Amino acid sequence: MEKKYLGQLLTLKFEYTDEIVEYTGYLLDFNDEWVLLKYNNVDYVVDGYIVLRNKYVSHFKRDSREKFIQKILDLKGQQPKDNEKIPIADLKTMLTHLSEKFGMFQFNMRTNKTSWLGKVKKNNRR
Repeated sequence: MEKKYLGQLLTLKFEYTDEIVEYTGYLLDFNDEWVLLKYNNVDYVVDGYIVLRNKYVSHFKRDSREKFIQKILDLKGQQPKDNEKIPIADLKTMLTHLSEKFGMFQFNMRTNKTSWLGKVKKNNRR
């Protein structure tokens, strides 16, 4: 992935143990371990954020479909804002920020069939 795609709508192919899922959204940030998207889960609606582990992303694309969807979302005013940054330096920082800003988050683990809702109450890890 390259910095030139920041703020652009992309589709990422993500490989769970039991299936492959494509996630579409505006690329907000990425590093060697994580990818942060402003999530476009259905039609032309942005609904929340999604953080994916890089090692399970097998491919990403930005073709005519993504460019068309981005035009519509941009016209609807759903493009990313500067204040939508979520620190993705490490898992502890990310979860603490998400819990403080949104109150709750969802985990999907090795399978897409189960998930856990969570909220950070206390962090004893240093």
